[in-house]
Amino acid sequence: MFGYHGKYLHVDLSSGECRTIELREDHLKKFIGGTALAARLIYDKVKPGMDPLSPENPLVFAAGAFQGTTIPMASRSAIATVSPLTGYWGEATTGGVFPTRLRATGFDAIYITGKAARPVYLYVKDGKAEIKDASHVWGKDIYETQKILKEELKDPEVSISAIGLAGENMVKCSGVINDRGRAAGRCGVGAVMGSKKLKAVAVSGSTKISVADEQKVAELTRQARETISNNFTSVLYREYGTMLWVDMGMVMGDVPAKYFTRSLFPAQKVTSQAFRQKYVMGNYACYGCPIGCGRLIRNFKGIPEVDGPEYETTI
Repeated sequence: MFGYHGKYLHVDLSSGECRTIELREDHLKKFIGGTALAARLIYDKVKPGMDPLSPENPLVFAAGAFQGTTIPMASRSAIATVSPLTGYWGEATTGGVFPTRLRATGFDAIYITGKAARPVYLYVKDGKAEIKDASHVWGKDIYETQKILKEELKDPEVSISAIGLAGENMVKCSGVINDRGRAAGRCGVGAVMGSKKLKAVAVSGSTKISVADEQKVAELTRQARETISNNFTSVLYREYGTMLWVDMGMVMGDVPAKYFTRSLFPAQKVTSQAFRQKYVMGNYACYGCPIGCGRLIRNFKGIPEVDGPEYETTI
C-alpha cells in the first residue's frame, strides 16, 4: 500500500520475542497518522482497570503520516499508552530526526509489551530488531545515554529515544527524549517505559516507502517549501524560536502562567529577545523542516551546550 510499509514490530520484553505483524489495509486507510494508528493497535489490547505501570500495558511508537516522504514540516511521531497520570488514553508526540528514522526501519510502528528482567534497550534497523543490555546506561541522564549508545552501535544514522532518571523511577509525569532535546513530554510515557525496564529505543535504516505519484509529491513539496520560506511567521520562528510566543502573549495578555491562573507575568528576563542576547548559540531544525526553530543555548554547569527551552516550558 502506498505511503506505508504495511507492518509493525511486536516486541515482548518478558519473553524477549520480536516478530513482524502485518497491518490491515482498511485500518491504514481509516486510522491515518501516528496517533490514530497507535490508538487502533492499542484499542483491542487494553483491559478496563489495567494498571498503567503493569507489564501488560502496551507502549506504541508510531510514525507520522508523511514520514518517508519529502513533505516539509512533517517530522512527527507519536508515543501512545495508557497514561499513569490519568489511567486513561495517553499520547505524546515528538519531532527531530527520530520520526523519519522510525519509518526507515521498515516498520510503521513498534508495539512494546511485557517487562524485561534487567534494563534493556531496543535496536531496530531495516526490518530487524535486537533487545540489548542497558545495565551500563541505567542511572545515566539523556545526554550520556544517547552518547554511549551511539558509540556502542557504531551507526552514524541512528536516532535514539530514551528516558532519564525520572522515567527509570516511574515518575508519573516523566517524558521520553530523542535526538538530545526533542521531548515526548505528555501523559507520563517515560514512566511506562521505565516500568518495562526499557531504557531506550534506537532506530535506523534505509527502507523506503512508495507513493502513488512521485511527481505530484515533488511539486507539492516545492510549493510548500516556497510558501513556508516566504512566510513572515517562519522568519520570526527561525530568528527567535517558539519562545516568540512569550513576547506575543505579554502583548495580548494571554500568558498561561502558574497553571493558567494568571494571564500576565513579569517575563522580561525570559522573553525571546532576552534569551537570544544572553544564551542562544545557534539554531537547528527537525528533519526536512526549512524553518529551524530549535535553539542551542549556553550552559553553565559543565555541559558545552544544551537544547533551549520551548514556549511551553518557559512559562
